[in-house]
Amino acid sequence: MIRVTQRPAGVDCEGRRYCTQTIARPQFFRTRIPRFLFGLALIDITLRTASAGCGGYETLSSGEPEFRLMSDKPTLGRMMPMHLGFNLESVPFQLSYWNTANNTVRPAVTDYLRAMSGMVYRYPGGAVSNFVDLNAARGPTKLRQPQRLVDWQPPEPVRFGIPEYADFAALAGGKMWGVLNIYGGIASKLDPHVLASRNREVVRSLRGRGPVLRWEIGNEMYLPKYHTDGSEYAQRILPTLDAMLKLDRTLKPVVGIATFDIGSNKADEFNRQLIRGLAGYEIEFAAHYYYDGKPGGPPVAWATDTLCDKIEKIERQIGKPPSIWITEHARWPPGRAGDKDWKNSWNESNDLSAALSVADFLLAVSQIDAVKGAFLHSLGGAKGPWVLFHESRLDKQIYPSVVLETARLLNAPLSSQVLPTRSRSSSWKSKNLRGVFFRRADNNLGLAAVNRGDASATVRLFVPELAGRKVVALHQNISNDYLHARNTDEAPHSVSLRKYEETLRFDENGHAIINLAGFSISRLDFVAMPN
Repeated sequence: MIRVTQRPAGVDCEGRRYCTQTIARPQFFRTRIPRFLFGLALIDITLRTASAGCGGYETLSSGEPEFRLMSDKPTLGRMMPMHLGFNLESVPFQLSYWNTANNTVRPAVTDYLRAMSGMVYRYPGGAVSNFVDLNAARGPTKLRQPQRLVDWQPPEPVRFGIPEYADFAALAGGKMWGVLNIYGGIASKLDPHVLASRNREVVRSLRGRGPVLRWEIGNEMYLPKYHTDGSEYAQRILPTLDAMLKLDRTLKPVVGIATFDIGSNKADEFNRQLIRGLAGYEIEFAAHYYYDGKPGGPPVAWATDTLCDKIEKIERQIGKPPSIWITEHARWPPGRAGDKDWKNSWNESNDLSAALSVADFLLAVSQIDAVKGAFLHSLGGAKGPWVLFHESRLDKQIYPSVVLETARLLNAPLSSQVLPTRSRSSSWKSKNLRGVFFRRADNNLGLAAVNRGDASATVRLFVPELAGRKVVALHQNISNDYLHARNTDEAPHSVSLRKYEETLRFDENGHAIINLAGFSISRLDFVAMPN
């Protein structure tokens, strides 16, 4: 059990803004515990104005199990909206959703995503961005040269190229995010100056199709297969960076940091080398997190604590708070990618258990000031792990996964004004609960929350500005009694959004009680009624 608190006055914390203290080791069980053994945990959610520590979560060492969001002042603090989005894996996306006959994305995909207006689409995705020549992915499709981009497919032209991506983003009501190649091809590295010339033309062509939120330079260059340390990564970035800024000095380039040690690259040293090599440039940072599926994914609490550690170390090096973008995140299917039976756990990357992990992670990073956005992995094909859209084998129709339904549920709250919120728990029984307040454009409040436990939880809210008020709440949630429930061909919407209204009464101190179902993700939109 981890306790993360803001550094008390006079406590050194080894120079860190946040302290992490191990309170106790939680108990984990391989089988579900009967509901009657739990009862109802009393949870206290209180609005506050200052940072609540890493991810807004504090584990108490004593007291009744509770989850508290506390207010330091009657007035409400504000945090910036967070950009949500998808890592769009262009190769499997093209194979599953691109209709070559009429040059369109399948309407069912575009229609569903249009209801999530404002999402960011990271193109051309992850690993492929280190191999693709995007400059050869524009112009007439019939004139595009074949490219070998993955080791499981022969060379093919990029049909879902620059113009097709721009059209899709516009139809989906989304924002564009480009990833530039500073590595080379699938077989070997190329000269970074040759790549810079290509990248300049890619930036020029996509700028002509509309605003691009950010340009990310390279993808996961710390991995052993690229044989690149932080210094070489910086040197490969510089020619492209200079070429971009000659086109437009207002561009905000993003470069990827290492979040864990791998191979010969130690994360902190890799990041120090990278930042040192880019001294004098205004840059932002990309980080990737996969969680909750051992051994490839550590717990969400570990991920957010590690993220805060990296943020603080970068801040000390550059002398100011950094901007961090989580350009890939997902629940890892338990096991290792190389295991022959790994595919047996792929469903756990898109079922309800995955949705609960994703919701927990999103709510946590929304409380970390440096984090500006988080993109779900991955908007790719309809087969393999991390599927967001399923394709029915019965009639070839497209329907959403539980994780995609969760992204739709949380899009509006987290892209609104997210409010500093503290979630507090004193027991492993209720450590699975997290909540975040938000303020909508109409100035009314709302709450996004997750209950990862199998028992329902009684939750106490503390909102000083609603003291003595009656509130009608539209409660939308995704839940099921079975942790691994998922949408299937036979029941494509068995785990989907449910809506109902409830009335909350805040006492004179600003407290009210709600109930969160077990295994649930919730969004409550408040409308305060006249006294």
